[in-house]
Amino acid sequence: MFVFLNRLVKAGVIALWIAAGAWVWSQREVGRPLLDLYQVWHECNYQEPPELPRLEGTVVKMLAPSTVQFRDEAGTVYTVGLTGWVGPDPVKTPPKAMKSWSTSMVAVISPRILGQPVHVAYTSLQTNWVGYPKRPDRMVTGYLYVGTNTVNLACELVSEGHIEVAPASVSILPLREQVAFRVAARQAAARKESNSDGAPADPASTPPAGTPTALLNSGPAPDAESRRRL
Repeated sequence: MFVFLNRLVKAGVIALWIAAGAWVWSQREVGRPLLDLYQVWHECNYQEPPELPRLEGTVVKMLAPSTVQFRDEAGTVYTVGLTGWVGPDPVKTPPKAMKSWSTSMVAVISPRILGQPVHVAYTSLQTNWVGYPKRPDRMVTGYLYVGTNTVNLACELVSEGHIEVAPASVSILPLREQVAFRVAARQAAARKESNSDGAPADPASTPPAGTPTALLNSGPAPDAESRRRL
């Protein structure tokens, strides 16, 4: 009898450990942001990246999926290249697919930023840049924030599955934003996996038809050859 009870207790303890392990595994997403924070903190040599300088104003025009015209509070107009995004290779991607991608992304982004108060955290500012005809001679490269949002527009688009962002491209952003990008990437991956299992897609978070799964173009406006492709 004693041997039976001893074995029963051992089996109960093992079952409790298994149940506890299963519960911890089911709650792993709760602790993921803390792990993300430690990882990005480690990658930044255990210090917060310095704050980027900013411009405040309004987006007045979209020139390309990753290029906008921006007017600051003093009325100065800039061409802003949204950095951190890479797009389909124009050499390997058929022109028709490139045009479809560009049109789709402009349709997704335009309603969110045109005429809206924004601020740009920039990594470079050139006041003597000579662009295409009728373009301003001031070029800014950086990240776009709409309204009072403290996480940039790209993170929202990543979460919805429209684009992807390489971690290295956002490594100069504040730690909390780097964590937000990692969380957004997991959300997009989970949504994609759910949809692939036959679950109905959420129209508000699904890219328009014809949008390739790729990152947005980085840097300034495309050159003449790229513009012909688009």
